[in-house]
Amino acid sequence: MAFLYALATALAFQKVVLPHMPALHGAHGLLKNDALFFHERAVELAARIGEGGWSELGLLSFGGLSGNIKLLAAVYALFGIDPAWFLPITCALHALAAVLLYRLGALLWPGRTGQLGGLIAAILFTLSPTSLQWYGQNHKDSFAIAGTLLIVSGWIRSLVPDWSSIRQLARSALMTLAGALLVLFVRSYLLQILLLGMVVGTLAAWVVGALRARVEEGDALSIPRALLPVVIVAATFVASPKHEVVELVLAVEDITAPDSTPWAWQSTGGIPRSIDHALQKLSTSRAHFASSGHAAGSLVDGGRLPANAFDALAYMPRALAIGLFAPFPGSWVENPTAVRLIGAFETLVWYGFFPGIALFVLRRPSVKLFACLGFAGVSLTIMGYAEPVVGTLYRLRFGIWTLLLLTGAAGWAHLALRVLDRLDGKREGASGHGSTGSPGPRSVLSRVAADGSVVMLLWGLTLIGFLLRDLVLIGSAGLGTATGAFFAAAMVPMFFFAFLSAPMSDAMTGSYLHASTEVRRGIVRSILGWSALLFASVGGCLFVLAEQVMGWVLSGADADTVAESAGMLRWNLPVFVFSGWTVVGAAVLNAGRRSRVVAVAQFCVPVVTIATFLALESRLGVKAIIFGMLGGMAANTLIVTLAAARSGVALLPSLALKGLPVRVIGRRYVALGFAALFTAAIVPLNFGFAGALGSSEVPIWAFASKLVQVFTTTVGFAIGAVALPHLATLAASHSRAQLRDDTWFLLVIGTWLWSVRPAGRFLAEPVALALLVGGNVTAPDALQLADVLKIGALQLPFVVTSTILIKTAAVAGAAWRATLSAAAGLGVNAVANLLLVPDGGVHGLALASTAGAAMTAVTLLLLARRRADLAYREVGLMCAAWLGVACLGAAVGGDNVVLALVSVTALIVLVRLHWTTILERTRVVS
Repeated sequence: MAFLYALATALAFQKVVLPHMPALHGAHGLLKNDALFFHERAVELAARIGEGGWSELGLLSFGGLSGNIKLLAAVYALFGIDPAWFLPITCALHALAAVLLYRLGALLWPGRTGQLGGLIAAILFTLSPTSLQWYGQNHKDSFAIAGTLLIVSGWIRSLVPDWSSIRQLARSALMTLAGALLVLFVRSYLLQILLLGMVVGTLAAWVVGALRARVEEGDALSIPRALLPVVIVAATFVASPKHEVVELVLAVEDITAPDSTPWAWQSTGGIPRSIDHALQKLSTSRAHFASSGHAAGSLVDGGRLPANAFDALAYMPRALAIGLFAPFPGSWVENPTAVRLIGAFETLVWYGFFPGIALFVLRRPSVKLFACLGFAGVSLTIMGYAEPVVGTLYRLRFGIWTLLLLTGAAGWAHLALRVLDRLDGKREGASGHGSTGSPGPRSVLSRVAADGSVVMLLWGLTLIGFLLRDLVLIGSAGLGTATGAFFAAAMVPMFFFAFLSAPMSDAMTGSYLHASTEVRRGIVRSILGWSALLFASVGGCLFVLAEQVMGWVLSGADADTVAESAGMLRWNLPVFVFSGWTVVGAAVLNAGRRSRVVAVAQFCVPVVTIATFLALESRLGVKAIIFGMLGGMAANTLIVTLAAARSGVALLPSLALKGLPVRVIGRRYVALGFAALFTAAIVPLNFGFAGALGSSEVPIWAFASKLVQVFTTTVGFAIGAVALPHLATLAASHSRAQLRDDTWFLLVIGTWLWSVRPAGRFLAEPVALALLVGGNVTAPDALQLADVLKIGALQLPFVVTSTILIKTAAVAGAAWRATLSAAAGLGVNAVANLLLVPDGGVHGLALASTAGAAMTAVTLLLLARRRADLAYREVGLMCAAWLGVACLGAAVGGDNVVLALVSVTALIVLVRLHWTTILERTRVVS
């Protein structure tokens, strides 16, 4: 799977995405960096091979041109001059590195904790956008990263005690040798860094093993076995030729610092000559790269060039900090570009995982862990010292950086599994399941969490795909009237979908899970039949009244824009009319715990849409997006239909109602439909106010609100796909206490998972500037979008809370509460629009929308308080968490350090109080 994903993404990046990004595209689907140089050298070498034979290649000489150029030339000589032929090699190496990360998790922490930590690290590594720079190009990094992780895997295996088979010893040696040859193939100098890291890591492991041997028998280190991989790497390095580029750098005598002052190394007496010479080589490399790389714009500490051994040693702690944490937050928004912002986002993710290393150290210290930490610390220190250009350092350290991320992921995985196990254990003990050995209803909570994580990831990719669709559209058409017409036309069927199609899943799930197999099939067939009649009727009315509908939505637009938007609306209607199949099919699959299939099917929609638009945009313009949506919807429907048929439920319509729980499903559908209607009505309401401001405001509002929906919709679908069947199962089994406790647990987790939104306020402006400015989009428009995003990010916790409580109300037979709360939110939104939009414009719209979402969440909390067994103290804690995160966001946006410290302190206290409420609930039950 990792290989197929990497190959598909690399092909799309090289053949589709880059050609439409002239600022980044050099030629032949390659970036404007070393990729073009490698390509040109490979073309020349391929030509020499064609003239003089394969002896010109010298693939295994480990000298002259780097190995990736030689291999690229061989590929060109065999298959022709096209960089795409090289992608299977780089993608295979990328997939190999992901597999090694996953297996390293179990080596470092045996059991499900290590497996989960390894899976998280492998997924993040595979999906990393930055890694497209090497596996989607022809760079050295795919070889170097895979080789580094092979070396580490073989080395860590050698630290495992009690080997009884020579096969394990040979496997470790072969993995280490293969990794060393891969690194030597492209970067011989990197072997020296890895070798020093392995030596220090082995010493750290030996010390820890000697100490822990007194505590845990069998945790001591076998020095001969541990040194075998070290000897293999050392022998490979000694046998390798000197790196020509490094030797040229070290031979430079006249080096000028970025401030134009000359730099020269001064030998230090009293220090062994070998150490002084090693520090001289590192310092010379640093001075050279600082001098030649100041134009790159990503220098860190470019003016700090140690010129003697004592200065060099004093700078080492700072070098480690750079190796670990650069690029630092202060540089994230300077001269924003798409590449820099991706790096900033990945660094932010790394910051979140870094505290998990401390959890790993505290909960499971071992020789293998400290070996990895020592290895990574030394390697990153050397890299952070020798390379002051962060862009180059980022690629150079990526494999080791990901290794540390793995340890942090394992630490957080341990904490998450411990929390879930504690809740499971208390619930099982209370219900008596623990004594019989059979799992109780609460024992599925870990599986629900795991499924939810995977589904949210897939839905996140899907919605990012929709975001990319809109970015491609705006980059091509700008934020003009045609774009506004498209967004408005797409909004109308989505409005009807929201309150007619979407509630079907919530209304039918409880009865579906509680029914027999035959009744289940009848429920599905009847809902499909009646929904098809309803949707076809609504679609027919919209087709006839398209001009009148779009005239109201775009009240400030001219007649031509309204007519164009009406035509787009008519083309969008098939997506709505056939949405019943996908909704009902998704509900069937979700109820059968196959929510991942649903997420994968939905992922096809943006992929097909973007591909169709790029292929037909020159002939059809904005309408190409609509045809792409139709094709994507067809693929989604086909996948869901086939998957449901394999589950034993054929998606065939029928109008028969005999013997079906029509009354129960109907009552829930009407109540949830009205709740969804009030919620969905906010969209055309806001579009109407935006249209009244002028047609130029519609695309700005539409695109900014869509960015917010990327995150809120992800949460809603993940909850609906995974948590809803779980909650419905509890309701069907009359486990009311468990239903209430699980609802509160989901509310707490959901609130804190989305407490990262202050980062959205911090990054909104540079993201908008980097992704949109240029071509058809002006800087003022991009900044206006960023301001709307900052306000819209406040909606996230309210949407999470409302979604969870609506799902609970749907399965517990209290859907009217959702209706009242949605009506209250709509009323507040409308009044706020009247008050704020005349003076605030689209900023007033964003504030009004946020106020409406807050009103819905607070009202639903109060109305569902007794049903969910929520104390007023718990309601207050939830509101206090929202307020605390909002204050932190305001502090981040306004650079208010005092408010930020107060907010963080308050949030820490609130986390503890929330956790206490969860424990109190489990104690009451047990």
